[in-house]
Amino acid sequence: MCQLHWRLAMMQERVDIEDCELDDDLVLYQGRPFTGLLFAIYEDGTLQEESEYKDGLPHGICKEYYPSGKLNRHWTSNNGMIKGPLVELFETGVKKSEKILDFGFVLQKKKWDQQGNVLEFEELGKDSNTYSVVKKLRELHQEKNSKNTTPDKFQT
Repeated sequence: MCQLHWRLAMMQERVDIEDCELDDDLVLYQGRPFTGLLFAIYEDGTLQEESEYKDGLPHGICKEYYPSGKLNRHWTSNNGMIKGPLVELFETGVKKSEKILDFGFVLQKKKWDQQGNVLEFEELGKDSNTYSVVKKLRELHQEKNSKNTTPDKFQT
């Protein structure tokens, strides 16, 4: 983990999900949309999951663990939606499945057996309606972000 990300993670408020409430899909802590690191534990005290939140929505690195404490799944969320790879592991640590997501749409799926052999592979075709929707959403998102940025004095 890069030094800066580690420092920011250490500064985040860390709260047990049991101390939060859900309101219209937002996680609230002490009546306000939660920003920080949310976690849950199994009955034996072992970490079950941990996720970064911003303004009540998952935003950042999210992880789920087996009761043994080994990593089960991990992904990155962006304003409540999974962005990029969602990776699931066997308890041995071997990759079990991977989905690539954008704007809530699955762009690619892969599954492996416990020996690491590919069992399944699917990819969204560029001629599909879903691909067209994702492409348009990316364009709109890029356009929105370009309007919200201030010029950098170092840009050429």
